[in-house]
Amino acid sequence: MTNTRPFSKLRAIMFFLFIHLASAAAPPTAVAQQDGDPVSIGTYRVIESKVLGETRRLLISLPRGYEGSAIDYPVVYHTYGNYLSGYYAPAYAAIEALGNEAQIPQMILVGIDNIDRYRDLRPLQHNGEQAGIEAYTEFLATEVIPFVEENFRTAEYRILVGPQAAGVFGLHTLLDKPDLFDAFILDNPFSSAPNSEVLRAKAEEVFAASSELKKFCFLTFGGESADGIQQVYRFAAQAEAAALPGFNLQLNHLQGEVDFLHPGALSVGLKRLFPGYHLSREDTFHSLADIEHFYGTISLDYGFKIAPSEIVMTFSVDALREQGKVDPALEILRRQVALYPNMVNGFWRLADIATDRGEVDEAIGYYKRCVEINPSMANFVNRRIAALPGK
Repeated sequence: MTNTRPFSKLRAIMFFLFIHLASAAAPPTAVAQQDGDPVSIGTYRVIESKVLGETRRLLISLPRGYEGSAIDYPVVYHTYGNYLSGYYAPAYAAIEALGNEAQIPQMILVGIDNIDRYRDLRPLQHNGEQAGIEAYTEFLATEVIPFVEENFRTAEYRILVGPQAAGVFGLHTLLDKPDLFDAFILDNPFSSAPNSEVLRAKAEEVFAASSELKKFCFLTFGGESADGIQQVYRFAAQAEAAALPGFNLQLNHLQGEVDFLHPGALSVGLKRLFPGYHLSREDTFHSLADIEHFYGTISLDYGFKIAPSEIVMTFSVDALREQGKVDPALEILRRQVALYPNMVNGFWRLADIATDRGEVDEAIGYYKRCVEINPSMANFVNRRIAALPGK
């Protein structure tokens, strides 16, 4: 990996132009959007839960370039999936933005209908009577997660996002069923007095009996409950005293905030989860081998295969071309379009290189592939083809 000189202004403009063009990427059969067409951020799937005896919906958003790609994606499970404007859409926006900027790996987002949160997401009700957390946990473990993993290309890495009442659920799951998720991004887990006692006792038991706890836990907390805030710091002190290998607990104390996991907190948590993933624009690679080595190393750190970032590959190709190193750029591009066959950046640069080499027919083929991916580019691409030598 090396630091190259900054892109020229024109090249930077062109780069970001095609990043945004690629964000509209769709399968090759796609057609240009028409006036009045709806905009979607996900697809509903329905589960008839035998465990709960209820019909539950999942709202599933796939990352840009998912269709036709050769990649398995980690999954974010969001427990407030039916609160579209308040929770799901901001989570989608945060994950999409960070993934597109190569600050985190691209991910699948699964929102789960939240029908009765105080029954499902807490061990105890407000009055101290037993709630339904055990059944809900079984619902996730035996119905939701298997459904997602059978129907989508998922990596062996699961992240739980738990705002409000689900903060209790998330911390309880971390302590009681730690194998269910790999990382937890939670909000105010000590917001319910009777459940706080359950969590405190469970933490004492787990920290005393465990030899390791290879989990990431990001706790956002604040608001008006002084006791809830003190409980978080008490839990952190327990964790520090136990010093369990692998347990990465990070706190995010929001001064004066209300009990709401806003997009900023989720973004911070995701970036904290993947601190070694993000590279600056100036950090590029000499070769495909360097790229594979970097992502292979961080894959070992997280325990699942992390594919090379499409944007990082694009940056590296552009830097190599500026240095006149076309052959290693081509090697990266061939791998890039194999991993991301429905994204424009790789094919556009292959067309540019073919044009520079006078390979007109090959350039035309790559340009037409760009239009197949994104039909809205047709007029622009046709002008480029018409300007080719001999056309």
